[in-house]
Amino acid sequence: MDSSTKKTQGTGTSSAKTTKAAGKGRTFKQMIVAGKFSSRTLQENLRMASRTVKKAEIDPSVLSLGDVYRLADLMKENVDTVLRDIIAEINQLPPELHPVKPKK
Repeated sequence: MDSSTKKTQGTGTSSAKTTKAAGKGRTFKQMIVAGKFSSRTLQENLRMASRTVKKAEIDPSVLSLGDVYRLADLMKENVDTVLRDIIAEINQLPPELHPVKPKK
């Protein structure tokens, strides 16, 4: 009985990993360009100045969790999908822009 329980737990874990990897592979800039949002719409709905939006296009690590939720709401998408795309983009940043410097 223990072996069947372990098997079920293992199956659940691997399916969760598959779900976590699912994203649309977009950058923050691609998301806002694809949505064809005006600068004014972005500023009002994301509650950001246009300068902050431009910074986030270069370095999405400046986005807060609230920003990501508002972006997902504006795009009418699941926040998990948008967050995965943002995290994937942050992980691809060059070392000088990465929010956490690797330990030597």
